[in-house]
Amino acid sequence: MPRTTREPGRPLLRAATFVAAASVLRTAYTLVNLRRQRPIAAEPLREQPTVSVIVPARDEAATIDACLTALRAQTHTALRILVVDDGSTDETAAIVDRHAEEDPRVRVVESDGPPDGWAGKVHAMHVGVIAVDSAPDWPDASGPTDWLVFFDADTTAHPELIGRLLTTALAREADLVSTPGVTDRTRLEHWTVMPPAVAMILETAGPDGRGLLALAYGHCMLFRRDAYERVGGWPAVAGSRGEDVAMATLVRDQGGQTLCANSHGLFGNSGFDGFGVMWRSLRKSFVAGNNGDVRVLGAGAASQALFSLVPVLALTKGLRRRNKRLIALGAVAWSAQAVSHGAVARTLNQPAATGVVGPLAGVAFAALLGDAVRVALGKSTTWRGRPVVAKGGEPLLRVGKRHTNL
Repeated sequence: MPRTTREPGRPLLRAATFVAAASVLRTAYTLVNLRRQRPIAAEPLREQPTVSVIVPARDEAATIDACLTALRAQTHTALRILVVDDGSTDETAAIVDRHAEEDPRVRVVESDGPPDGWAGKVHAMHVGVIAVDSAPDWPDASGPTDWLVFFDADTTAHPELIGRLLTTALAREADLVSTPGVTDRTRLEHWTVMPPAVAMILETAGPDGRGLLALAYGHCMLFRRDAYERVGGWPAVAGSRGEDVAMATLVRDQGGQTLCANSHGLFGNSGFDGFGVMWRSLRKSFVAGNNGDVRVLGAGAASQALFSLVPVLALTKGLRRRNKRLIALGAVAWSAQAVSHGAVARTLNQPAATGVVGPLAGVAFAALLGDAVRVALGKSTTWRGRPVVAKGGEPLLRVGKRHTNL
């Protein structure tokens, strides 16, 4: 009997078939989740409930001035603005002191750093809540406020941001509202590496709480006080390096409503500006969010590489061999990934047309995850002088519980 010969390129054909189908499904899921990220309210709240604004800051001399200038300019004026200087070695405290001299709503407290079992930022925010509640001589009154909002020190808020977040929370009956900070310019790092990273996060963390985890953006989180206290406040996630998602998931799992709002450019974040800065920050976030679990990080890197490289290989080999099926499958996968990439880029205030490089950007993101594996294997990952991986901690994927309303 004549020996049967295998069709050349059969493994690539199988891989392209799988990736094309997976690309369509992943894109559909990403688009659904992006639609669940509701627009921020169009108008700020007319009433003026007092809001406690807490800004953890560690060596933020380059950004804290712009952050406080923007907060002091809010149209919602009933604010207590408290900066927690978390062991800074630069001029952060001096800059905050100047703002405090000019505006009685601004205060600064010092923290010597986190005790054992606490992440630095989480501890600083906890210190801030205690300090803002206990200070006796705020201009409005004293004691706890009904609303808490936490801002990163490298962000700038449009004058209406806090008022519109309050309107959003009341209109949506949300206990936690967060919004992502974006850049006001088209930047290479924001339209290449960031979109596939956000898309991967959206696959496990839902903007409205649906999913394995509830999504929140640590740049800006507004809490109802009763919801914050019901879950135990920051001590409940003391050791977490992914405190935003961990806290949102906890609020969700205890019956609260969480929501991510698209602020349409009303909230800026300079913490990711610069390709190297973006790379290191995202790498740190994925190592921290998975608590250095190289199995999870490695699986993510491998799956992302497969997902992104197969369309490139299928189109290249298909065109060279004039294999119409490979060309078609590669085109379907590339197109689906381009749609997803462009949609996420648009929410990051970047051109949707950059989606055309979707698979290539995905390859870069796979390399970032591979770099995260390398760093995690080093067992000494630090960020601003503090460990990224918590002893005895666990990845976020093990923290969340499946929500039934999918």
